[in-house]
Amino acid sequence: MSVDLVRLAAKTLAVVGLAAAVAMYYKSRVAAAGGLHEPSVVELPESRLVLGVPNSLFGIAYYLLVIVAGLGGTDRLYAVAAVASLVALAASVYLAIKLIRQRLDCSRCWTAHVVNALLCPLLVSAAILSR
Repeated sequence: MSVDLVRLAAKTLAVVGLAAAVAMYYKSRVAAAGGLHEPSVVELPESRLVLGVPNSLFGIAYYLLVIVAGLGGTDRLYAVAAVASLVALAASVYLAIKLIRQRLDCSRCWTAHVVNALLCPLLVSAAILSR
């Protein structure tokens, strides 16, 4: 697979992940304002793994990084995205296990977890191929 094709696939997946992350961030803001009428995963401690910041906000930054790298970023920026993908994948594995153990349903969460699982090998291979 060529580097260009890998980067195109990564950008496409990042757009999907970005949509899920933006929706979850919006939901976390609604929850913070007391506007949810049903329980949601955004209210759980696991939804804020680092310094009380919503995971979805980190996801937004990560997916934007991947998109920017794919739109003409340098090989170094792709390497940064590849390293970030390892962190994102580790967080996704942890959070997916929590969803399963707690028997929680969250289609947007699963969308992001699948995107992260697919993005990681793509970004790592793009970083290696572009050397």
